[in-house]
Amino acid sequence: MADVNWGSLLDDSADAFEILPVGKYRMKVIKAEATQASTGKLMFKVVMEVITGPKTGKTVYNNITMTTDNKKALYMFFVNMAALGISEAYLKGNPKPTTEQVAAKMVGAVADVTIDHSSWQGRDRENVKGMTAVSAGTGSVNSMTPSIPTPAAAPAAAAAEPAGEYPGMLAEEAPVANPGAPKLPF
Repeated sequence: MADVNWGSLLDDSADAFEILPVGKYRMKVIKAEATQASTGKLMFKVVMEVITGPKTGKTVYNNITMTTDNKKALYMFFVNMAALGISEAYLKGNPKPTTEQVAAKMVGAVADVTIDHSSWQGRDRENVKGMTAVSAGTGSVNSMTPSIPTPAAAPAAAAAEPAGEYPGMLAEEAPVANPGAPKLPF
């Protein structure tokens, strides 16, 4: 068996869990898989990649679980699905799509994703707090996503630039007080 350079491997893994700062990022779904949660519920494992700003290429993992015994949780499941390109019309279509087809349809979807932090096993980690669908080239949101007031958009040239002290976020997405926003159940 070959010798292992443990120090080099430790150095290589040092930034593996560098987390995104709290904020909003434009992301694209690069992988989605239908699976079953430990509770037996349908769950989609989604991998998203930042596509703008200095954190471009950073990946974020999110699990979206269907909870059928709680109407509010079920509604939020469908809000998140809509943000990832799975519209109400698509889900009501015939023949009904399989879970694998639903997961495959998510791949390539672009969304504005709000990231916050929590602690797990003594380490901070990033959480997907919310998602808003972005239609390619238009900036419009999916019809199933709740309407949340946002500040006036910055000029088009500034939209692709990071928002100064909020690296990776779109300029028009810098945090602002939003008293009209609905309270989410998570």
